Amino acid sequence: RKGQPVDAFQQLLYEDPPEMVAENKKQQGNDALKRGPKYYDDAITLYTAAIDAGSSDAKANAVYYSNRAAVQLLKRNFGKVNEDCDAAIKLDPQNVKAYFRAAKALLGLHKYPA
Repeated sequence: RKGQPVDAFQQLLYEDPPEMVAENKKQQGNDALKRGPKYYDDAITLYTAAIDAGSSDAKANAVYYSNRAAVQLLKRNFGKVNEDCDAAIKLDPQNVKAYFRAAKALLGLHKYPA
């Protein structure tokens, strides 16, 4: 087709950058979390979408993992909390909330430092 490269270029102009998509999904996840326990699974799905958006911002991605960990903590899915906190800490070693949530999950699993 003659105009195909132009059509592809125009489509790129109108797609939101991954960072914007991720932040939007994070905000939607925050809103779902605030609505209460019935919406925890929705919040997890939205934080996962934020992670999957492909943002190049490591600190922002750490926040998405940490937020998902917060919901998993509320659901008492302690193993998943630790997985998300590990990912968050690898992306941003300064993410204090990830350390706090990981510690709470370890307490929930009855794993205490020797």
